[in-house]
Amino acid sequence: MLNKAKGGILDIRQRQYEAVIVYGIGKCYETVKEKLFQCVKIDYLCDRKWENTVLQYYDGIPIIKRNQLMSLKDILVIITAFSTSVIDSIKADLRMVVKNRGGVLVSADYVIGKMSQPITGRMLREGYNDGYYRDLNGNYDGYYQDIGGNICYFDQKISDFITIVFHGKNNKLIIGRDVFIESKLEIVMGSEGMCIIGDRMNIRDGQFGVSGGKLMIGNDCLFSSQIYIINSDGHHIFDANTHKRINYPRDIIIGDHVWVGFRVSILGGARIGNGCVVGASAATSGQFGAHQVIAGSPARVVRKNVCWSSDHTSFFDRDILEECIEQEALKYI
Repeated sequence: MLNKAKGGILDIRQRQYEAVIVYGIGKCYETVKEKLFQCVKIDYLCDRKWENTVLQYYDGIPIIKRNQLMSLKDILVIITAFSTSVIDSIKADLRMVVKNRGGVLVSADYVIGKMSQPITGRMLREGYNDGYYRDLNGNYDGYYQDIGGNICYFDQKISDFITIVFHGKNNKLIIGRDVFIESKLEIVMGSEGMCIIGDRMNIRDGQFGVSGGKLMIGNDCLFSSQIYIINSDGHHIFDANTHKRINYPRDIIIGDHVWVGFRVSILGGARIGNGCVVGASAATSGQFGAHQVIAGSPARVVRKNVCWSSDHTSFFDRDILEECIEQEALKYI
């Protein structure tokens, strides 16, 4: 039966079940089980990979074979999977089995709340007028008291074109004042990440990914389109001899008044100093001082001691910096 622990959103907790089964024991299960266990008492685990297993327990919970579900009545089956298509496939496969036993079939996010629900700038602006958002995906003490969570501080004029996804827990996102997004900016955060976007950043479109480390972007930056910034790899890499991991997340620091060109990729470990220009299609995890032009893949310094203005060359033909309308560079020289 469902317990009274904080966190679940199902109204079915008022009902008594003969058994509660979690179906689909993989990466999603490992990600959500802590929060799921706070919402519901699990009686059995089930997965197709265990059809011929001799295992009797996993995580200290009894394993039940799929054909054994037919012996139970009034069951609640909770599906753990990240992909909507996988969830739909499992539901189609189990629907008649569960229905014939008088049971209920739901996905895990219906029990604990959406695991990765996108948050838009408009949602923040209209729903959190104090410039502060916080969810409950944090750490818990022995009494299920939340002491963490994902946090976002934002300007009340935050753009409609920003989308934030918190996949994990204990993230902190700070979005500065007067950030202009021409098309879209998606910020995806895993767990234990920090992302700080400075004031007056201007970006056409891009995606930032932060997990287990920091992404810090200074003030007065200009980003083109198809910008990709991520501080960690999508999968684990190990040394073949020692079997120890070699690709831990690394911080990314981008200074003030940095111009990032079209289709640039900035990866974990990168440091880009104040006033730099990053050329189109560059890719880097390197470290660069202030007022440099860097280009290539991997990026290298192609010119030093530069500064730049955001006056567009399609409309203006300037010979010296002092002729420019936009003179932010003077603050950082």
